[in-house]
Amino acid sequence: MSEQTATPEQLEEWQVQIPLDLPFRPQRQTIKGSPTNKASLTPGSVGNCYSACLASLLGLPMDEVPHIQHLRNVAEYHAAIELPWEDRRIAREWLRSTRDLDLCIVNRDSLDELGVHYILTVSSHNGPWNHAVIARLGEVVFDPSGRDDYTMADVDPEDPTAEAITLPFSPDPAEMVRRWREQHGWTADEPGGVS
Repeated sequence: MSEQTATPEQLEEWQVQIPLDLPFRPQRQTIKGSPTNKASLTPGSVGNCYSACLASLLGLPMDEVPHIQHLRNVAEYHAAIELPWEDRRIAREWLRSTRDLDLCIVNRDSLDELGVHYILTVSSHNGPWNHAVIARLGEVVFDPSGRDDYTMADVDPEDPTAEAITLPFSPDPAEMVRRWREQHGWTADEPGGVS
């Protein structure tokens, strides 16, 4: 699919359209995470593997994709350690405003049927945190860190989902996060809580 066939308003909620013609161009991350800098929000404090995966899926050079985690404020950063949907909200907002695209969490089997590349969260081989890699057809095909030793065994077996570039869909990013927070019982006075 190379052009949008319906607007977000014309689709049912969570009904997504996945472009099949995005130019996959692998991009290495330029900032590596480490255990000594996870609690800081200064440039270089958190690796940019997620941004490298977005750049790769979009066929863009790294300097055209922001470091998603650095677009959050400090409170959002610490909340997102437990509430990773904040990164998804920010990525969705950036994709919508700059590329007229979006990002959706989708069942991997559906993406494998389409043969598209997608982002997977894996357990990092460098420490007790997550790492983002690119997969396609049920196999890890690119690791932005350059280690190149990640496999599907590094994916949480209880999580059948992945992140795919889509055309814009409903609900919008802020509403998505509001619903997820509410679903998980977060209140307005807690980090990342519903207001």
